[in-house]
Amino acid sequence: MSKFENLTNEELDILREMGNIGVGNASTALATMLGRPINITVPEVYLLKFSNLDKVIKPDEIVVGTVVGLSTMDNDNSGFLYMIFPQDSPNKLAELLIGDSSDESMVESTIMEISNILASHFCDGIANMLDTVLIPTPPSYAKDYSVAVIDALLAQIADKTDNLIIFETDLVDQDNTVNIFLMLIPTEKFFEYIMQLLEMVK
Repeated sequence: MSKFENLTNEELDILREMGNIGVGNASTALATMLGRPINITVPEVYLLKFSNLDKVIKPDEIVVGTVVGLSTMDNDNSGFLYMIFPQDSPNKLAELLIGDSSDESMVESTIMEISNILASHFCDGIANMLDTVLIPTPPSYAKDYSVAVIDALLAQIADKTDNLIIFETDLVDQDNTVNIFLMLIPTEKFFEYIMQLLEMVK
């Protein structure tokens, strides 16, 4: 069994902490923007091959997703960050943030704004932990079956990686909870860099 498929609980905890640092930065930014407390947590981390993605994400479910490319200061491609908003999460977010989900264009704008905040602060958080720099591109919006969006990503990066790190996140505001999946799709080079971190902290 490969290193990727056989991480220890300690190593998974480190990845979860990496995710918590990233989304913690984003929750602070959202709270400042909205003027009220927003909490984002990472209850679960999944490490998968593309072929096992259906264990976490239903391939036949229509989802709203935003995708950003990741690169370093040297313009070296580090992979993608795919933010998946399943089922009723987009409307919940619109209700949470702007108080209205009746206008589809406003829902899309809300998702794009949330994605910008999540991507930039998530990347800052994990880049600081990894002692590197991650620069996200502006997000691209898609509403489709999850498998269709993922297949499009796979076509761009299939020769570079087969590894996924999925951070299941909960955005909480008072009594409301919105589920979001942050799917980090690192190139093989960037994934090996993450694995080196895990080796160093053991």
